[in-house]
Amino acid sequence: MPSILRRLLKNQQAATLIEYSLIVCLIATATVTGMGALGNGLRNVMTSVANALP
Repeated sequence: MPSILRRLLKNQQAATLIEYSLIVCLIATATVTGMGALGNGLRNVMTSVANALP
């Protein structure tokens, strides 16, 4: 397995692919975290609106 990694890291295209993959993972993680926070905030707003209705 380490020999495969060494060959991939020597190959410039593979290194670029790995870098882009890491960037995509970081963006996905940030998106999921942001959506979770947005969902919690939205739930609080909807609960407040529901409680304010007669």
